[in-house]
Amino acid sequence: MAWGGQWCTSPGYAYVHESVAEKFVAEAKSALIALYGKDPRNNPDYSRVINAREVSRLAALLDQAKVIAGGKSDPDASYLIRHLFTR
Repeated sequence: MAWGGQWCTSPGYAYVHESVAEKFVAEAKSALIALYGKDPRNNPDYSRVINAREVSRLAALLDQAKVIAGGKSDPDASYLIRHLFTR
């Protein structure tokens, strides 16, 4: 689905039973680091948000009290770690 030139091609969430949640998060973090490196901001394959205004808007939607990992942003670099792990 395309909106304003951006594509959304990934699922927005995964439901995981609480008995395997910690292991799932650990494995998912490991897979993301293997894919993008420890700092995705330095990976040319990690996509950017369209502009600083949208980065700020999206970052404001995050409830940081629930974020386990991800959710960091840099509006000037059009950067937002969209891979979030929340409770």
